[in-house]
Amino acid sequence: MVGIIRLLSPLLFYRPSFYIQHYFDSHRLARENPNKFQRKIHDPIRLLNVFMFWLAIRHTYFAIRYHHIRDQLWDVINSDMLGEVGFDYYANIFMVALIYQSYRYLNMLYLDNPTAQILDRVLIMRENRSFYHPYRYKQYVAVNFMVFIIKIWLYSIYIFKINVDLYLISFSVTAIEFIWNNFNEFFGIGFFGYIRLIQCIINRLILFIGLYVYGHATILMGTICIAYLIVVYIFCWQTGQLLHRGNHHHRNAKSSINLWRTLKRFHMRHTKNLERIITGNIYSRALLIFLLPNIPFNCYLLVFVVCMQTTWIIRYLAGSVIADQIICIFGIHLLFALANRQFQKSSITFIHILAKKHQHLNRHIDLANRLKLVNYGQNFHTKNKYGFTYGKLELISMNECVKYFLLYSQSLMFIYVHVVYRRYH
Repeated sequence: MVGIIRLLSPLLFYRPSFYIQHYFDSHRLARENPNKFQRKIHDPIRLLNVFMFWLAIRHTYFAIRYHHIRDQLWDVINSDMLGEVGFDYYANIFMVALIYQSYRYLNMLYLDNPTAQILDRVLIMRENRSFYHPYRYKQYVAVNFMVFIIKIWLYSIYIFKINVDLYLISFSVTAIEFIWNNFNEFFGIGFFGYIRLIQCIINRLILFIGLYVYGHATILMGTICIAYLIVVYIFCWQTGQLLHRGNHHHRNAKSSINLWRTLKRFHMRHTKNLERIITGNIYSRALLIFLLPNIPFNCYLLVFVVCMQTTWIIRYLAGSVIADQIICIFGIHLLFALANRQFQKSSITFIHILAKKHQHLNRHIDLANRLKLVNYGQNFHTKNKYGFTYGKLELISMNECVKYFLLYSQSLMFIYVHVVYRRYH
């Protein structure tokens, strides 16, 4: 239990300057002292896996029971918060999917993240040499630009943290209010009434731990994902600058050799960028895991807020979840598309230079080196573009973002028909 509290402490006692440092400290510990990492990180994660599995079974039971029996007293005692505020059994099904999302995120972040070391060097150690010479992005020092963006993001997370705390306060108040209004149900039946009260308190604690696990896993994955996408974007921008800085207009032997050297440097950097994208496909999987349950759940919450009669505090809490999910569904989605676009933009420029200067290069560069560059260019001249994908299914692009917006609209209409219309007809 101490290990779990230590793992969740960055969100429990949230301080933006130390939030991600705690995460990278755990990866540094894995490299420097594996035994200590096993005790402090690995074992608590495994314990949380068991807890999340049990929580998923619990909410599955809630969904089945609520479909057949509706009992407000039972909901409060067992902390079925969704039943308390008026959701139907669909909400608990979505909750099971979010629990699975949290389980996957924790394991991906702490036990299987190959990008942690480069992000540690950029965000915590602030090594300028982590990027390409001259270590800049436009007019900014690349590392300073990265740190500035992530700081803004971490301070904005305060809003999410406040919302998590408000959930806890709100569900505590509603439980206390219900117990007070049903005083005889708890204190008028002697010993068994006190057993009910203890059961209610324990189940509230379980609910609070589950909320914090979900909050920590989602915030941390979002933060690390955004950081890595910006890193890849800067690398691709720096690589593209090689092709823009070079002077490709002269046709003498010296300019041909300089052009070949520039293209060779581009080839090496561009290949490394592709390797970074492949390494970062952990975040592509994370995006897909997020989209599958959260698009329908977001639509469900939106229908609930607009069409159902409930208290203002429930509307506010549901609205805050809707806003957070929309930011991730469309905002982080857009970052993936921009990173891919920047990577492909330099590829297109490279192909254009090869096509335009091939005769010029033929006269001054030997056949072997020309073939290497031409073959490399041909690999990118294909309909199946390279870049971040939806879990190796489809390339993430601006067009795909539009498709997901249309999918979101269709999901909204489908859920409205099957949830609201069915309830009243």
